[in-house]
Amino acid sequence: MDKDLSVVLWLGVVLIGFVAVLVVFSSDGVVVGEDVSLDKFNSYDELKSFLKENTQQTAGVGLFGGTTEVASITSSDSEASLRSNLESSSASAGTYSQTNIQVVGVDEPDVVKNDGKYIYQIVQNNKVVIVDAFPASEMKIVSELEFDNNVVGLFVYDNKLIVIEAVYGYYSYGRPEIATDAVASTAVAVDGFVAPVEQTRPEVKVHVYDLTDIENLELEDTFVSKGNYYTARMIDGVVYVVSNYYADTENPVLPVFASDAGTREVAVSDIYYPVIGDSSFLFTSVLGVDVLGLEFSGDVFLTGNSGVSYVSRDALYLTHQKYFDYGKFQEDMIREVFLPLLPADDRSDAEEIIDSDEPYYTKSRDMEQIFAGYFNELTEEEKKTLQEELQESMQEFASSWSKKYQKTAIHKIELDGLDISYAGSGEVPGYLLNQFSLDEDDGYLRVATTIGEAWFGAGSTMSGNNLYVLDENLEIVGSVEDLAPGERIYSTRFVGDKAYMVTFRQVDPLYVIDLSDEENPKVLGYLKVTGFSNYLQPYDDKHLIGIGHEATLEGRQQGLKISLFDVSDFENPLEVDKYVFEGGWSSSEAEYEHKAVLFDKEKNLLVIPVSTNNYDYNSYWQGAYVFDIDTQGIGLRGKISHDESTDGSYYYNSYVRRSLYLDDVLYTISDKKIKANDLNTLDNIKSLVLPVEEIEVQPVVY
Repeated sequence: MDKDLSVVLWLGVVLIGFVAVLVVFSSDGVVVGEDVSLDKFNSYDELKSFLKENTQQTAGVGLFGGTTEVASITSSDSEASLRSNLESSSASAGTYSQTNIQVVGVDEPDVVKNDGKYIYQIVQNNKVVIVDAFPASEMKIVSELEFDNNVVGLFVYDNKLIVIEAVYGYYSYGRPEIATDAVASTAVAVDGFVAPVEQTRPEVKVHVYDLTDIENLELEDTFVSKGNYYTARMIDGVVYVVSNYYADTENPVLPVFASDAGTREVAVSDIYYPVIGDSSFLFTSVLGVDVLGLEFSGDVFLTGNSGVSYVSRDALYLTHQKYFDYGKFQEDMIREVFLPLLPADDRSDAEEIIDSDEPYYTKSRDMEQIFAGYFNELTEEEKKTLQEELQESMQEFASSWSKKYQKTAIHKIELDGLDISYAGSGEVPGYLLNQFSLDEDDGYLRVATTIGEAWFGAGSTMSGNNLYVLDENLEIVGSVEDLAPGERIYSTRFVGDKAYMVTFRQVDPLYVIDLSDEENPKVLGYLKVTGFSNYLQPYDDKHLIGIGHEATLEGRQQGLKISLFDVSDFENPLEVDKYVFEGGWSSSEAEYEHKAVLFDKEKNLLVIPVSTNNYDYNSYWQGAYVFDIDTQGIGLRGKISHDESTDGSYYYNSYVRRSLYLDDVLYTISDKKIKANDLNTLDNIKSLVLPVEEIEVQPVVY
């Protein structure tokens, strides 16, 4: 290829591709710099007009707002005395494990729950099986529930079983037989004639069962919120469920809350809305259900697409990433990066392009032509120098611009029983990884973000990592910025007044950050080891467990790795021990789902589901790895598998996904069975086959 032509192509990639990359990484959110104040609709027509006028292709996501109170509906026997199922049953475990959660006192829904006697499990998406699991030698199924739709989570609280069922919307041609508030019918033209379309709207159902008679469960009430299931938590017997659905610009259907006692549509005058535009809007509903009193309340917000959420004892935080103004970005980049490098005549032509009314992609194309023309007139040495100057200038611009415009909006909703209220909004530079990127402590919200990415290869400073401290008004009062340039966050964990952050590109820096002075957080120390941790599990206040992957010195990912970190000397954290899994490929659900982790410090116990593959069918294995773990190191106690095939076939239902213990018995759980083993020796006690259909799969060969 002609050298000058290749340079022109390189310039096009730098100029146009850089814009595209930043667009991708800034895909949902509030337009930077816009007013985020709230207003109220006065009528349904005003709501429709707002959605039509403000739903845009390139606008930013609007700030949600507003609440609407839904009258509580109380059952007549809400004050009846409750008798614990465990008290009336035979022996139950003295000690038993619970779901691994992020915040003490804030329970999270999961596919498996237990109460020390019974195991409650979702199988094959739409069934709930209740197993009398203690004593293990007498383990048996005592109840089964089946639902029409997917069951997405369970809670157990004070003799109540809470089942969350998600009903997903669909469209189909044909005349609807029944029209309800959950079904809307419109007409479409098909081959010259009009045919009706049935549209079933999504909704979330919260079923509350009484467990007094475990073999004959009583459904006490079902609470409904319109929208797609997003997330849920339970605090002191109140279940909070967040759902959302798109607001149709032509015919917006208002949110609805319901229970067996009645249905209540949200009044349009109770819905607050942002004053800025959005590529699309959603009605986001927060349903609160008191599972003992059988009361509910609900709040509704007009939002953009939801991102990471986090729930503390007192508040729900919803986040979404902001859009930036593409035209503004393009213009700033030309002015700050390219114009200073051009001679006077070319600079004048370029300024005319900037000041024109052409779209940003046309300006980018015209600027590319001007810059390439100038570039091709240079000597080889001048071209090399210009390329270096351009690369350096681009990186400086990207770092500065990203901090200013690549931001995440955070919205706070206070939770106090059934009192759910909007409390305010704020923003931080960068984007969040997951729920562990946020933590609330003593009225302060701590947030870990990555800004930019390592787009231009080794040595790039285009990305960085930050930690911000926000006060109760969600205003930034302290920060640590620009950690690990060229890398991104792989995991974060807040423990008291310390934050632990793992970044990665070639090696794994584990940062220890002191947050005791909220206005002046600082890095105390860091450790660089090969590999990275996708999840950090506190062992105690001086040790951390990391679950992730080993890597070569060049950053090539290897097999699954468990690390034990000693952070007692905050300025000099150490990797005390590590366990690297054998085989060419290994992974664990625990890397991205913390509820798959069973950890108990008193029992020196760590159990995670693991899949291993040595690049062929015959060596594929899936099951639970059981570890002995203490402050000195990690040792393998043994492995448990639910697969019993001998012909190389494998069944999806036999994937071990969760584990728990009741006294000194370890239970591993898959869709296919529950297996009980002695916790110390791992000797088999009993296996209970569950009522499921076998689904055969073939492992991937890499």
